[in-house]
Amino acid sequence: MNNSYNSYDYQPQNQTQPQLQKREKKIVSILKAIGYFVLYLFVSNVIKYVIGLLIFIPRYYKLLDSSQDYVTVDFRYALEAFFYEHAMLLTLITNIIVIVGFALIFYLRRKRYPNIVENKSIFRGHEFYKFILIFIAGCFWNFSLDPILTIIFNIWPKLYDSYISYSNLYYDEGFILYILTVIISAPICEELVMRGAINTRLGRAMSPHLAILISSLCFGIIHGHWIQKVYAFLLGILLGYIMKKYGLFGSIALHFGFNFGSLPLKLLSEFIPDALNNVFIVWVMIIFNWLSIPLTVVFTILILKMYVYKPKGGSANV
Repeated sequence: MNNSYNSYDYQPQNQTQPQLQKREKKIVSILKAIGYFVLYLFVSNVIKYVIGLLIFIPRYYKLLDSSQDYVTVDFRYALEAFFYEHAMLLTLITNIIVIVGFALIFYLRRKRYPNIVENKSIFRGHEFYKFILIFIAGCFWNFSLDPILTIIFNIWPKLYDSYISYSNLYYDEGFILYILTVIISAPICEELVMRGAINTRLGRAMSPHLAILISSLCFGIIHGHWIQKVYAFLLGILLGYIMKKYGLFGSIALHFGFNFGSLPLKLLSEFIPDALNNVFIVWVMIIFNWLSIPLTVVFTILILKMYVYKPKGGSANV
């Protein structure tokens, strides 16, 4: 009787053990996704301010020693002015730190992230044109955003000043620094974290759609102005599905394109300061931006419907 009872009592434990292990793995994946997000926030905020202070303090006291005029300058006011004037440079430094750090994580843990480290479909000649189309689609997403923002600003005029004030943090600095920070480093940095790390980890604990939704919410949170948070969230959803279909290189290509779409306006403001006062140029931009909306729809449908090359025994998905 005792042997029979012990045998009966032991069987349910064997049945539930795999379920418990699976549940534990899901919890660990979610916790790691949260950890990656917190790590990114720490580097992009705390580390950025620490680096800024290390650069600012010697300069501040050097100015105090060289001129009595600076004695009356409040330290806090001078610090805020420094961070405002060098926001892009500090962002570039933190982007590089994040890129190097997460690239190292993926390399050291390449068995856990094989599709991120080993997916080289972008380098296949017959696949490369798809990434060009993805890049172009990203550009049109940026172009089509302008008329939508114009409508919003006409409905709520007060939003315009706050949005432009925040945007000028990145428009007022040098052209080369803008290219390095906004066009090149930001897409790589944010995609490594949001899609490469967070979305991949969440995808192991829940449905792909829910993982994309949550990682897109994180993507929206890291952007400054609340209007940016909204369209970053919507863009993040598309980026998530592009990564699911084409891998991390695909989402980076789309993100490159989206940020690259801001370059024409930067070029005009940098090299033709009075361009926006020219009626002809303004009307050309307005017409082009409105035409970009249907083109954005067409390119988005095209890249989501395209056939993806999948090697034998592998997948393009992450």
